[in-house]
Amino acid sequence: MGDRGNIVIEKDGKPVLYFYTHWTGSRLPSIVAAGLEHGRGRWGDSSYLNRALFQTLIEGDGGILGYGISSTMGDGGTEVYIDHDKKRVSYNDTGYTFESFIAKYQEVTK
Repeated sequence: MGDRGNIVIEKDGKPVLYFYTHWTGSRLPSIVAAGLEHGRGRWGDSSYLNRALFQTLIEGDGGILGYGISSTMGDGGTEVYIDHDKKRVSYNDTGYTFESFIAKYQEVTK
């Protein structure tokens, strides 16, 4: 079964990179919000921000199953799109700035 999803990195409106999860698709919005916050100091440097996003996605998982990086879409599920140049996130046909996405989807922890 699984709980699949993809973080889709876009360049000039076209997908160029996919971060796939087999088990945390329904949590992708909060994972992306946490990754954007973690990488806040690198919003202008896509390679470092991509690393922060993937690092947050895998949550320290050291195995070889459950996550992937690809130039093609994984097995569907939840999709969150990120455009580094515009500093925009699209989710469920709604666009957000990085800031507004974090504000909406960041999990509150005590």
